[in-house]
Amino acid sequence: MRTSLSSLGWIAFALLPAAHADWRTEAEYDKLSAELGAALPTGAGVVGLMSEVDADPGEGVSYLPQATTVTPFAGSGLFAGKTIYADHGAGGASGHAVSTAATFCTATYSVSPGLTELHMLDAETFFNELYTTSAPLTYAGRVHNHSWVADTEGDTTADERVLRKLDMIADRDGVVECIPLMNYSTSAFPVFLANAYNAITVGLRNGEHARGGSNADGVGRMKPDLVVDEVYTSLAGPAVASSAALLLDAADPAQPLAVNPRVIKAVLCTAASKELLPTWRRATSAAPYDAIYGAGALNIRRAFWILNAGRQSYSTSVERGLRGWDTNTTANTNSSRRYFFSIPAGSHGRTFAATLTWHRTISRNIFGQFSSTLPNLELRLYAATGFTAGAQPIDQSISAVDNVEHLFQRHLPAGQYVLEVKSNASGTPYALAWETDLGNSPSATVQRDANSGVVVLHCAALDPYATYQVESSTTLIGQWSVETSFRTADVAASFEHTWQDPVIPTGPKFYRLRWTPLR
Repeated sequence: MRTSLSSLGWIAFALLPAAHADWRTEAEYDKLSAELGAALPTGAGVVGLMSEVDADPGEGVSYLPQATTVTPFAGSGLFAGKTIYADHGAGGASGHAVSTAATFCTATYSVSPGLTELHMLDAETFFNELYTTSAPLTYAGRVHNHSWVADTEGDTTADERVLRKLDMIADRDGVVECIPLMNYSTSAFPVFLANAYNAITVGLRNGEHARGGSNADGVGRMKPDLVVDEVYTSLAGPAVASSAALLLDAADPAQPLAVNPRVIKAVLCTAASKELLPTWRRATSAAPYDAIYGAGALNIRRAFWILNAGRQSYSTSVERGLRGWDTNTTANTNSSRRYFFSIPAGSHGRTFAATLTWHRTISRNIFGQFSSTLPNLELRLYAATGFTAGAQPIDQSISAVDNVEHLFQRHLPAGQYVLEVKSNASGTPYALAWETDLGNSPSATVQRDANSGVVVLHCAALDPYATYQVESSTTLIGQWSVETSFRTADVAASFEHTWQDPVIPTGPKFYRLRWTPLR
C-alpha cells in the first residue's frame, strides 16, 4: 500500500489568483461561444468523476468540494445545481477539491457548466482499489480527473498492476481519463498516475511541469499530451476534462462513435495550438510530440470544429474534408488505411495537424496478473496525385513505444495529399483526427536605402524550423545571388532582418524569399 499520495497544487479556497488570465480565453472558448450562441455544448448529460487526496488525514476523510454527512447531496454556492456523490463515504471539504471541481464543471471556471452529476473518490482508497489483484471496479462517469501523484515503493509488479488497471478502466468502460503531471520542471517524473497509456496526460503551457517522459511500465514514452495556460497542473487536468465533457455533449446523440475516448484524445491533440509555443518541435520522426509541450496548448474551439466535421472513413478513391476524424480498425500488415484530401488551387495549408491514437489492451489471468498488449501503429503524410501516393513521405510519426502518433506541418502547397495508417497487427481499434487550416503562405517585403545600401527585410508567416534564403537580382530574369540565409529558430523571434548591400550605381534591384517546398 502506498500512503505518500499528494495533491498537485494547494490553492485553498482562492480558486484562481486575481492576476491569472482565464485558461478558457487561450483555448478560444469565448470565440466558440460567439460562433455557436445557444447551440454551444455545455457538457449536459455527461457524468464526471474526480479522485482527490484527503486534505486533513487523521481528522476524517476530507476529499469533497463541500462537506456532507449524506450521499448524494445537492451542491450550493459555486456548485448550485450540481448533484455530488461521495462515493467513498461522507466527509469534509478540501480547498483543492473546490478548485479542481470548479475548473471541471462550474459556469465560472469551466467549459462544461451543464455537467450536473459529479462523483468523488478518495484518492488513497481509489489507489488501493487499483493496487489489489482483483479486476478493476466499474466507476461512475465518462470523464475522470485525477489531480494527485504518488511515489513508488519499488515493486515493479505492483506498479504495473496499478497503471494497467487504470488503462483497463479507460479501455473497458470507454472513459476519458485526465491526469496532470507534477508541478515544476525540476520535479521528478511521477510514477502514478502519469505513466498510464490510455489517459490524456496534462502539463502547463509555461513548461513548469515534470519532464523526461515515462519511467514505469514502458520507459521513453512522451508526456504530456497537452498543456494548458494554468498556474498549477492540478487545474490543467480538469480544464482538459471539462473540454472532453463539452466534446462528449457535442457528440451525443448525432455522432455516437465520437464518444470513444480514442476519438476525444485524437481530436484534442490535433486541435492543440502551437502559436504561443514558438519553440515547439518534433525532434525526430520516432517521437510524436515536443518533449516539453506535447501536442501543444489546449484549443477547445478547434477541437469542436474537428469533431463537428464528422466521421470520415478511409478510402482509396474518395477524398475526405480538410478536417475530420475516423474510428476504425487496422488493416493487415501488408496494407494500410488511407485518407485522401486536397488543398484547392490558389490556397495554402497554413498549418496541418493529424493525430493517431490507440489503446493498449490489458488482460487478467486467474492468478491476478495483468498482462499488456500494445500493437505498433504508424502515421505518414504523402503528397499524392490521382489517388496515388508519392514515393517518399512528407512527414511521418513512427514511434516504437508510444500509443499515439502526431504530425504537424506548416505551409502545405495546393494539391492532393494522403494520410496513411499502418500497423504490425490487424484489427486494432484506432482513432484518427486531422485538420488543415487554410491561410497565408510565407511572405516578405523589403526596403533598401539607395544611399547607404542598408536593406531591411520584413517576413511573415514563416516556419520556425525551415531555412530561408534571401536572394537578389538586377534583372529578374538573370542570375539570382544569395544575400543571406536564416532560420527563424536560430535568431530572435522577430521576422525582421537587416544587412548591408553594396550601393547600385544605376537601375533597380530585386529581392525574393526562397525555401525548399514540401512538394
